[in-house]
Amino acid sequence: MDVIHKNQPNVDILKKLASYFGTSVDYIIEHTDIKQPLNKLLDTTLTSREGELLNLFRDLTEEKKKLIAIGVLMGLKQR
Repeated sequence: MDVIHKNQPNVDILKKLASYFGTSVDYIIEHTDIKQPLNKLLDTTLTSREGELLNLFRDLTEEKKKLIAIGVLMGLKQR
């Protein structure tokens, strides 16, 4: 039986790729579908409407949050 050796990039290479492409290592290794790293998302300023929606979302049950998240992701994929 032949053994297939696969080379995998080290963490430093993955970090450099993520930085170059403006994304996260998780996105590059297909661990998430979210292209923008969390720290970039947190650095953005929310409008008053966005803040209101976020507060409403935080008050929901976990089940309702999951349903809304699924709906949003499905809507975004149809663009």
